[in-house]
Amino acid sequence: LSPGDTLIPNCYQGLGFVAAAKGNLEQALTWQTKVLDFYQLQQRPADYCLGIVWNGIGNIQWRRQQYPLALE
Repeated sequence: LSPGDTLIPNCYQGLGFVAAAKGNLEQALTWQTKVLDFYQLQQRPADYCLGIVWNGIGNIQWRRQQYPLALE
């Protein structure tokens, strides 16, 4: 894929879901952060996309028992 391809965040998010399902929460957080970085670099990221990513990051932090970070 080219660097700006719109499918990149979908791939990263899928890899994050797989890592979380396998119990590798650190790796899942890394992938979700890559999704967030991708959307934040866009000129006009879709608000709902950012919400989905932040929700995923919060869920990972909750599973890590990092409750203050999950709330953030």
